[in-house]
Amino acid sequence: MPTPFGLLKEQSIAQLTALVPFVEGLSPADWRTPSACGGWEVGEVVAHLASGTGMWAKLIPAMVRGEGAVGADWSLPNPSRHDQVRADSVERRKEVGDDGLARELSENAARLIEALSPLTDEDADKSSPGAWGGQGSVKTTVGTIVGEVIFHRWDMESRVRPDAHLPAEAFPAVMGYVAGWRGFGFQKRALPAPIHYRWTLTDPPSKWDVLVKGDSFQHLRGPDRDPDVVFETDTEAYILAGVGRMDLVEAVESGRVRASGPADAVAAYQSFFASM
Repeated sequence: MPTPFGLLKEQSIAQLTALVPFVEGLSPADWRTPSACGGWEVGEVVAHLASGTGMWAKLIPAMVRGEGAVGADWSLPNPSRHDQVRADSVERRKEVGDDGLARELSENAARLIEALSPLTDEDADKSSPGAWGGQGSVKTTVGTIVGEVIFHRWDMESRVRPDAHLPAEAFPAVMGYVAGWRGFGFQKRALPAPIHYRWTLTDPPSKWDVLVKGDSFQHLRGPDRDPDVVFETDTEAYILAGVGRMDLVEAVESGRVRASGPADAVAAYQSFFASM
């Protein structure tokens, strides 16, 4: 069994390896298709991934050596930068074209896999003063790579392949990413009282509790307490809802997610956690 960091490394390499032939197989019409990332075409998501893989291929060796970030101050995800990130992706696509982006992604992914391959558990906690606002580590970065590759591939594939699914083998590696994503996308709202949400998963059985207080939230651990709302579903649906890739109200109405609790609290959940 791989260590927790070993699992992240293993899945980052596996998902990067699978991403390249997927992008190379896109048709010209696919590149122009609106993705599941609101306002982005598939080609713009490819441009974002090509940029990201190139950044990470430079950043990881710099972090291992304890150097400053290479070429920029790599910061934590920020919803306010969404429009600028998309504009950069649109501009890059205009500059090099779709074929150029596919080549760029392939080359950068190969360089990133080369940077990931020699990492060991001893590297996991190494960091760089200019990376992630000084709050991240090699482990943070590799976990982000797994999530970014999986979810942005979903943004594309779910719109051009009706039977698309998230890769089940990567689920254990992205559960922490889902929890972290809640913090990046949390939207404050006034509440008369906290709402305790519980996600009960069926494959394999597990539960994940979130207490929303209005101006903050926390993941609950420890002794059981009675939740206000229970969502019961499969792991894929939990992950998609957790990163804003599934409309929770529609999922409840369709039966993909079974919900119990006050209707207003059920409906309010996704208003707290924004997609980015």
